Amino acid sequence: MTGAIEKLLMETIGLDSASVGPTVVRQAVRDRMAACRIANPQAYREHLTGSPQELQELINAVVIPETWFFRDREAFTMLARHARVHKRAQPTKVLSLPCSTGEEAYSVAMAMFDAGFEAHEFNIDAVDVSTRNIALAERAVYGRNSFRGSYLEFRDRYFEAVEGGLRPSAAV
Repeated sequence: MTGAIEKLLMETIGLDSASVGPTVVRQAVRDRMAACRIANPQAYREHLTGSPQELQELINAVVIPETWFFRDREAFTMLARHARVHKRAQPTKVLSLPCSTGEEAYSVAMAMFDAGFEAHEFNIDAVDVSTRNIALAERAVYGRNSFRGSYLEFRDRYFEAVEGGLRPSAAV
């Protein structure tokens, strides 16, 4: 049963279940079956293929939002450096895919500002298959887990304290 659902996830979002671990999809299916009050695996599979909303819920359950600001700092530095070297009259366009809960897209913006770009000189499109992750990115309130590593100077420059954590400044 899980094999058919793994195949559906591969066809729908390109998820190789091996990339998230062997038990993640199985546990997500069990959890979603329980949430839908469906005990029969075949009945859940049929429900899943007939319900885009349930498929999205399953996608949300299997996508792991492991991220933090400047997770690979050098990649953001290189992106901003490349954009500076190849700067044109039109705004530089950046695609953050997957954007998870927003840390990558906000890291791009901060790197661009640090490289001397003005807000009107770049656009960032942030996309993710998880509607839950997108909702968290739009909320943009981050806790300790989003700030890891030794490079944290950006936090004082670009974040403000709000209820529940830190939020990027309006410019970001």
